Amino acid sequence: MINDLKLSNDPLEDMWKYADDSTISEVVPMSSNSALQLILDEAVGWSDRNKLQLHPTKCKELRIQFSKREYVTEPTTISGQQLEIVKSAKILGVTLTDDLRWNKHIGRVVAKASKRLYLLKQLQRAGVNKHQLIEFYNACIRSVVEYACEVFHSNLPTYLSEELERVQRRAMRIIFPGMKYKEALQQGHLQSLYDRREYLCTKLFRQIDQDPCHKLKTLLPDLNTGVDSLRTVRKYTSLN
Repeated sequence: MINDLKLSNDPLEDMWKYADDSTISEVVPMSSNSALQLILDEAVGWSDRNKLQLHPTKCKELRIQFSKREYVTEPTTISGQQLEIVKSAKILGVTLTDDLRWNKHIGRVVAKASKRLYLLKQLQRAGVNKHQLIEFYNACIRSVVEYACEVFHSNLPTYLSEELERVQRRAMRIIFPGMKYKEALQQGHLQSLYDRREYLCTKLFRQIDQDPCHKLKTLLPDLNTGVDSLRTVRKYTSLN
């Protein structure tokens, strides 16, 4: 129903749509004005033409700014109702904050996974065998802590990485009581969560690199066209 909902062809604007969830982003260069109100007016006009109703109270505005000079703009409205400006927003299960730190997202993920560790403990007490406990862990707990890890893994500080790893340590203590962490991983044929994230990120990168039609291909830097002979051959130019 929203396939034909599009923005004006401005290179500084973009939209992501998933089912009934639409997210608009805008890059506002210094000394420039925001076009967000015009963009929202387009969306409101499209909704009216298609007899769909927007819910302004469910729409949030997240501003990411690192300049020392505060960016001042007029309030953004939908049908006369001002949008709430928030410090964080959850987009398809990933919590983004206005400082681009991952503390809040990791905190929510750890809290969700910790609740499921209780179920793992109850299964262990009920006499479920270790192979099935590992299957439950992989499907219901590990899947939570590594969801969308390709987005945050490379920017995750060590202390947050350790928070995630502690979830798996607790799970291994439940499944393999009294066994050291590394031994438990070997018994369960598991990797550390850090190594798993490294694997998943590398796998995604190779998929993007090898598929010329991949939707994320434009995120890769330009191909390296330098003629210098380096010890390490670089396919792509380095990002500053």
